Amino acid sequence: MKKGTYTRGLRRYYQKCNICGYEWMAFTKNPIRCALCLKPMDNTKDANNMAEDKKFYWIKLKDDFMSGDIIDFLMAQTNGAQYVVLYQMLCLKTKNTQGELGTRIGEVILEYDEDKIQRDCKYFSIDTIRVALELYKKLGLVYMQENGLLKITNFEEIVGSETYWAKQKREKRKELNLLENVQRLSKESPTYIDIDIDIDIDKDIDKDKKDVKHIYGEYKHILLTDKELEKLKDDYGEQKAKDAIKYLDEAIEMKGYKYKSHNLAIRKWVIDAIKEKSTNNKKEKSIIGDVERMSKFM
Repeated sequence: MKKGTYTRGLRRYYQKCNICGYEWMAFTKNPIRCALCLKPMDNTKDANNMAEDKKFYWIKLKDDFMSGDIIDFLMAQTNGAQYVVLYQMLCLKTKNTQGELGTRIGEVILEYDEDKIQRDCKYFSIDTIRVALELYKKLGLVYMQENGLLKITNFEEIVGSETYWAKQKREKRKELNLLENVQRLSKESPTYIDIDIDIDIDKDIDKDKKDVKHIYGEYKHILLTDKELEKLKDDYGEQKAKDAIKYLDEAIEMKGYKYKSHNLAIRKWVIDAIKEKSTNNKKEKSIIGDVERMSKFM
């Protein structure tokens, strides 16, 4: 570091960032951050402990999360509120294992059992946790993997994260975009802007209502929107659509199949499986009839 110089009575110090190479004259001898890239300077005592490595996590919930069929069902139970809160806590507790209910020790992930959940989450009895996990599996909120660990369904869509620096850059971009929008909107009539916003909000609300999935089947495994159910009835007939829902519901109950889209599963293989089963039944009945007729002549 070069010797400090005086400028109008103020001492200034030569600085150079080891990350971006930027050079400038600072008023402090040991600046915390680079004046250009804002990264921590290597000559600071706390450079290794800066918020650069800090990571933020959050749960992303849709507007209809609390009014959806699954949460409505959980809330109707005796300890329903606890089941919902426990589910949200597990989403964050499993952030380092990508939604797997396990504890990472080196390269190994140990099962996140009921006792461990009770120790970490603290506020729930062992019976509440046990019942909650069974309900989560039944409702498709978690599923069993081949390695024997439970995993939160669609974890990547539920839990989000970003580093401290990503947060800083996002907020900076937001400020710049806001400034550009203000400059642009100042030249336009605000009346039309308000109308556009209202239309967009109405469209989003209508879209959310249409995308709500309802539970079907005796074992309550099948999730379909109203639009998907009506399309199945139109394409295959009401009775065949009911048979397909029953067939897939029972298959999931018996074999533990997991699908992101039950509508797609019905269309891809369930309908064909029902047809094949019906054909085989007809063949068996035909063979039995032939045997019975032949026995009359023997």
